[in-house]
Amino acid sequence: MKDYDPSIICDYVTLFIKDADNHPESDMNDGKCCWNIPYNAYYFKDRGNVCLMSVVDANLSKNVADCAIYTQKGFNGICSDKNDFENKIQDLAMLGSFSHNFNDSGNYVTEYQTHQNIKLLTPARPTQIQLYFYDETRTAIGFTSGGANNDLGHVTIKFEYVNPDELEKNIVKQEYGVAF
Repeated sequence: MKDYDPSIICDYVTLFIKDADNHPESDMNDGKCCWNIPYNAYYFKDRGNVCLMSVVDANLSKNVADCAIYTQKGFNGICSDKNDFENKIQDLAMLGSFSHNFNDSGNYVTEYQTHQNIKLLTPARPTQIQLYFYDETRTAIGFTSGGANNDLGHVTIKFEYVNPDELEKNIVKQEYGVAF
């Protein structure tokens, strides 16, 4: 498909941080949030088995300072952490970052930075999504009550399905020539 546009065939999943508190694998005090995703949440069930995962919208409680958001699902975005192979960030892929700054009213807001979306190659239609939140010192962000209605924020994930023919052509059947 010469003019294939993967953004046409995509699913969006919105995850509310407070809902992760009910998941047994979540550790809200250590920045780990988990959600089970039902199969019927995905509209494009008959598409390829690989997709690009990105954050397209997000908001965190004003109680959360600058931080980065990571996942275990990314094939092509692993983090290097000062050659410390014991650090828990080592096997995570970064999805983006949040910046804590003032808005026009002079109040603090935590905004998702969208300079360019990071698109991680990942298995399509995951039944569980795990997100991890760490600050710039690689310290886990603990989520506590966000104030009114315990609003801790949300993250909207976009899954762009990779055309199986393009995947086959570009990844599986890639032949490399001799370098020297």
